[in-house]
Amino acid sequence: HEDAIIELAGAVDTLEAGASSSTESVRVYQTITTGNSSQSGNNDDTAITGLSITLTPASSSSKFLIFLNGYFFIYRSGGGSSADIGIRRNNIVLHEKNYTTSSDSSHADKIVYDQPSTSNAVTYEAFYDSQTASPTTTIETNKGSILTILEIL
Repeated sequence: HEDAIIELAGAVDTLEAGASSSTESVRVYQTITTGNSSQSGNNDDTAITGLSITLTPASSSSKFLIFLNGYFFIYRSGGGSSADIGIRRNNIVLHEKNYTTSSDSSHADKIVYDQPSTSNAVTYEAFYDSQTASPTTTIETNKGSILTILEIL
């Protein structure tokens, strides 16, 4: 695991991968990939290994800022027009970016605002989507890709 230092309102918290911390008005959740991984598939909306957080909101009025920061390599074999990388909550797409070439490297910096209006557990995760069922899409996630969530109470 890797540690991250997050500064909120003058206080410094050190988090381990997958840990959470809170101040009076903000809770922080974070997961960091610690190695390179590769996964392949030809299904739509496949979760990216290691970039998922399940949390229970403090209240149904909580608001969330979701940050995805990472370096991804996408390779498509067998045709097709594009692939996407995105963020979703409980399988509802909140944001996705389209890559139109057969192979593409990208440093993804995504920030998404969400207000799920629930106090039940929710899962935020990074995903990729191959757009068509026929080609195989391979995504490589490099060490240090980070999914961070700020819950604003």
